[in-house]
Amino acid sequence: MISKRRYLSVALGVCVVLAPAACGGSKTGPTPVTDPPQIACPAAPTPVESLDGSAQTVSFPAPTITGGQAPLNTTCVPVSGSSFTIGTTSVNCTTSDARARTASCSFNVVVLPQPKLSVTSILAFGDSLTWGEDGSNSTSSVGGQHVYVQLPPGQRYPDILQQELQARYRTQTPTVFNAGCRGESLSDPGEFVGCPGQRMDDPSAYRRFTSLASLRQYDAVLFMEGSNDADSAAKDSRVLPTAVGYLQKMIDTAKASGMKVVVATIPPMVPPGAFGRAVGYQIVPNFNDQVRGLGTSEAVQLADVYAGFGSDASTLIGFDGLHPNQAGYQRIADTFLAAIKSSLETATTTSQPSRRR
Repeated sequence: MISKRRYLSVALGVCVVLAPAACGGSKTGPTPVTDPPQIACPAAPTPVESLDGSAQTVSFPAPTITGGQAPLNTTCVPVSGSSFTIGTTSVNCTTSDARARTASCSFNVVVLPQPKLSVTSILAFGDSLTWGEDGSNSTSSVGGQHVYVQLPPGQRYPDILQQELQARYRTQTPTVFNAGCRGESLSDPGEFVGCPGQRMDDPSAYRRFTSLASLRQYDAVLFMEGSNDADSAAKDSRVLPTAVGYLQKMIDTAKASGMKVVVATIPPMVPPGAFGRAVGYQIVPNFNDQVRGLGTSEAVQLADVYAGFGSDASTLIGFDGLHPNQAGYQRIADTFLAAIKSSLETATTTSQPSRRR
């Protein structure tokens, strides 16, 4: 007969030898080994511009880590939110796990130098939309004659564009000369008073432009004209091809004079418009299609003002249905700025990647 004390000793021995868990203990086997860590860097950030030449703060997402034995330690040098100087800087990211296994990746942060223009003297040529007629205050008349109301300086599209250009190209002094002529048509000489470049023997838009181009004072020209022709074309289908033909001649004259050219579509009209000033609203899309065609055939930059207004036309055109309000002129300036950046900005270069520790 086995004593109670001896039985317990034998039982305990069995627990130790066979399985501690069988006697109510916990399992304490080795920690499973995982795959080595892997790291995937984020996509390189979009290049950042340094308009004043100073270092720029750039942030980026953390890299993605998979696998590895916890805990993992991940670092990027330089860290997100650091100041990066002009040029290309390599960011190196590394992760290590509890078993001292590592993985690394890298990507570049690019800070572009100050942009520059290939031109600095720009002529804005057009009708009352370039002149700056206030579409929210242009429905008055005296003795049956329309009274033109011009927005104050700084609110017309050439003024706004000049401010934008000077804010962007800080090592230069770009200027935009307003050569708008209220009431002017491409297809009809008309009778105008005091318009820049006007010739008494031939007051047409074409001759007015050739007079300005002959001065050799302007490096580039921005054409945006045709709204009055669209209104006339609503009654006479011969107007439109004549207008487009003169616009093409003006583009050719500018190119022959060594001027860079940006040609713009005209803004939409919002009918009915006061005093029938938006009667050509159905003609505008057709005219603009032909302007786009000129941009392609003449190999000049297009500023698609019509597309820029898009579904916002009713909020950007004044109640005369033809002329923009202040916000509309801002949209025109923004559209021209984008076209100028695309075609008249000189290419920027950056230095080779630098490694920061």
